[in-house]
Amino acid sequence: MKIKNEPCVIEKYLEQSIDTVKHVRNSSSVLLRMTSCIAEAVSEQRTVFLCGNGGSFSMAQHFAAEMSGKFEADRSGFRAHTLGSNGATLTALSNDFGYNHVFARELTAQSKTGDVLIAMSTSGTSSNIVMALETAKDLDIKCLGFTGVGEAKFKRLCDVVFEASSERTAFVQEAHLVALHAICAKLDSVFSS
Repeated sequence: MKIKNEPCVIEKYLEQSIDTVKHVRNSSSVLLRMTSCIAEAVSEQRTVFLCGNGGSFSMAQHFAAEMSGKFEADRSGFRAHTLGSNGATLTALSNDFGYNHVFARELTAQSKTGDVLIAMSTSGTSSNIVMALETAKDLDIKCLGFTGVGEAKFKRLCDVVFEASSERTAFVQEAHLVALHAICAKLDSVFSS
């Protein structure tokens, strides 16, 4: 298959993506509040739990790896766990309780008061993410949310929300990655000095 030499689709995509990512700068105070919540939990030897579906799940795993390992600076590893990352647990909970309960059930089993949950949903409507947030509230766990333009219920359940300035899934995910890396950079500066 030969692709026509018309770069307009690619250029338009990149232009819109860059515009969305530029808006992340407007959320620096939100990201600082999120970083403070995470830093407090890390200082108290608490766990940062993460959850998401699809691309957001991959991003949650990526952020957990940056936390447990390192971002750029050499520092101690932080306790971080992506809910649903154990295939046996994920499939057992899905089978026994239904997929809507997988993150909430695992959070109930593993978390303690003072932990943090980072919930990622580009739409803010994922029922398993909403249920995890509701459960976290019941367990007195601080809730940080990453989403796009949209659903109010998700936002109401979060203590701090980063909202990407788009409804388009790809752009929301790209903005989330930049925001998460900004948090990592700040955590590096706090814990490696």
